[in-house]
Amino acid sequence: MRLGIEKWFKFESPEERQRKQEAFDKNMFPLGAAEQKEWELSILKELFPKQRSLRDEHFQLLVLRESMLVSVSDHPEDKTAYRNGAIHAWYDRKTPYTFSPEKKKLLIAIAICENDAQTWEDLPTAANIRNLSEMVPF
Repeated sequence: MRLGIEKWFKFESPEERQRKQEAFDKNMFPLGAAEQKEWELSILKELFPKQRSLRDEHFQLLVLRESMLVSVSDHPEDKTAYRNGAIHAWYDRKTPYTFSPEKKKLLIAIAICENDAQTWEDLPTAANIRNLSEMVPF
């Protein structure tokens, strides 16, 4: 009988943590980790200029993007349906409960555009994101 106590004490070497971080960055930020994070923050500042801190919005954007990427990689046979399922699950989740529906739609539009981008030219402007957010069907 295993009690699972080994999960209580999970130890990783610095090298293993570094490899995991590099793999995460490669998947989440294919255009370059530092540059893409900077782009995200600049877009968030443009979309929410009156907010002092964008930490919660940036965190939720990363959570949404990661859940979309995971759902698509787990089900390559129907990427759109599983990506939409991940988006819907995030939208209904209680974590971003303080976000207005409009703010959630803006974050969804950013995440979709960013996950679909193959080059820097594919990334939209804040005005394009506002227009795309109006098409989010929630």
